[in-house]
Amino acid sequence: MSAAKPPNRHLPACKCCGSETSWVGAVDVAVGGPDPNDRPFANSGVEADYFRCPACGFMFTQFLDGWSIERLKREIYNDDYLLVDPGFIAERPRTIAKFVDSVFGKRKRKLRILDYGGGNGETVKLLRSMGFKWAVNFDPFHDVSNIVDGTFDVVLAFEVIEHVPDPYEVFHNVYPRLRDGGVFVFSTLLQPDGIEDLGVAWWYVMSRNGHVSFHTAASLSLVANRYRMPIKSLNSNCHIAIKGKG
Repeated sequence: MSAAKPPNRHLPACKCCGSETSWVGAVDVAVGGPDPNDRPFANSGVEADYFRCPACGFMFTQFLDGWSIERLKREIYNDDYLLVDPGFIAERPRTIAKFVDSVFGKRKRKLRILDYGGGNGETVKLLRSMGFKWAVNFDPFHDVSNIVDGTFDVVLAFEVIEHVPDPYEVFHNVYPRLRDGGVFVFSTLLQPDGIEDLGVAWWYVMSRNGHVSFHTAASLSLVANRYRMPIKSLNSNCHIAIKGKG
C-alpha cells in the first residue's frame, strides 16, 4: 500500500450517488489471497487507487473499469485465481447450497432458481442433487448455454457484487429476471466500523481477487431503492431483497 497522499489527478464522482469522493489509498494489483499474511504473488509494481464517497460511503477503484470479459479472464479470472480464492471450486458452493436448502427446501420442487454469477455451476449441480429441479446457472466467465427464458422465483448472487465496477449492474440485470414477489439473495461484505481510519488496509480490498466495489448499508440501499427493492440484511455479508409488483 502506498503512503496516505492523494494522487495527482482528478477525483472521480461517486458511482452510487454522484457526490465528490476522497482518495483512500492505493493497493498493488497483485495483492490478494485467503490469508493476508501469506500472499501468493509478489508485488507487481502497479497500484489501483481506491476512492470513497463521504455522502453514501461507497468505496471503489476504477482499475477494472472498461475491461472486456476476455481481458478479465486472462488477467484476473485465470488458472491462478484459485490461489487467491481457493473456496471458489467446492467449499463455497457447498455452503451456499446448504443455506438455500435450509431456507427454501420445503418448496424445492416448484421454485425456479437462477444462480447469477455462479461460476462453474457447482452450486446449481448441488442444488439439483438436493431436489431443486428448476435451478440454472449464469456466469459470463463460464458456460452460459444453460440459461433459460422467463423469470425466476429466487435469484442468487453470492460473491458477485464486489467484483462488478458498476454498482447498479447486478440489480439492473437481476430485476427483469425476477417474477413479482421474487426473492433476490446475495452476499457482499459491508464496510466495517472505523473504515475511515482503516482505509485500504481492510483485508477485503484485494485487487487480484477482483474486489473493486465496497458498500455501506446506505450505498447498498441507494442502489436497491432505484429498483424499488428494499434490502433486509441478515448479517454484514448476506442480504435479501424482494421485488414488488410493477
